[in-house]
Amino acid sequence: MLNRRLLRIKVLQVLYSAEQDAQLTAAKCQSKLKSLINAYYRAYLLSLLFIDKVGNYAEFEINRQENKLLKDKADKPISLRLVNNPFIKALNDEDFTDLIAKEKLEYLINKDDIQKIFKKLLTKERYQAYTDSKEVTFEQERKITIYLFNKVIIKNALYSSCMEDEFINWYDDRETLFKNVNEKLRKIGTIKDCTFNNLYTSLNESGLNFAQSLLIKTINEKDTYLEYIKPHLKNWDADRVTTIDMLLLNMAVVEFIQFENVPIKVTINEYIEISKQYSTPNSKDFINGILDKLMIKLKEEGKINKSGRGLVEF
Repeated sequence: MLNRRLLRIKVLQVLYSAEQDAQLTAAKCQSKLKSLINAYYRAYLLSLLFIDKVGNYAEFEINRQENKLLKDKADKPISLRLVNNPFIKALNDEDFTDLIAKEKLEYLINKDDIQKIFKKLLTKERYQAYTDSKEVTFEQERKITIYLFNKVIIKNALYSSCMEDEFINWYDDRETLFKNVNEKLRKIGTIKDCTFNNLYTSLNESGLNFAQSLLIKTINEKDTYLEYIKPHLKNWDADRVTTIDMLLLNMAVVEFIQFENVPIKVTINEYIEISKQYSTPNSKDFINGILDKLMIKLKEEGKINKSGRGLVEF
């Protein structure tokens, strides 16, 4: 679920921290990387919990209205259709409940906030059309769930505030997380497939291995690969090149030489894109130019040997 770019960004964040803190050993860097990755999955689970809480709030609201001693004319009839939505019901799962308890996420959500988000949902014409329909198809159930997440929950300041307060790297992670949630919702084809296990996927072993390997190899080979990079900085003052740019170059050289199954162009394109987000306006051209020269030189010296998918040219 966590794509390679975000894994590279996590590695970059750890390496940058190590540059600022000499006490951050390789072992501590590995631990920090795991913490950053785990934080992403906690944020994903918390987002699913928001969907669950808002989706099921109608039942709570109906009970609240029924238990009032004095009926309020302002109270409007509430539909239970969303509560019975298969995507919402998929979150009524023991595995989901156990994960929420394990990660101590329940206490992060304020019931008053859920009520406010639900009240906002009630004002939406799209939701009114959904609840007013005599019958709804599975596809309509999917669309209203996607609408709930994209147009109601993540647009609400209460959700944003909760995520920002809990996750220090929320700004970096949010777009990937939004994309992941949408991909999961769109991928489910039938009601039978509508399960929590199909809405949530933990980090696979290959993804974790990639991130850990990239981190450790960049740390261990830093001085060696710096010597490969320096000759290509003739028109640049190495001491004035930003820390981020030097880290990106080091990470890219590690991928060139030690990750046989990662295509060269994928590596170059990834670090150009990351530089746009994390470095200076001129960094993308700097990274592109230096990596092109390094690629040619390292190929000539026989230091780049790709195999399998790494041979693919894009």
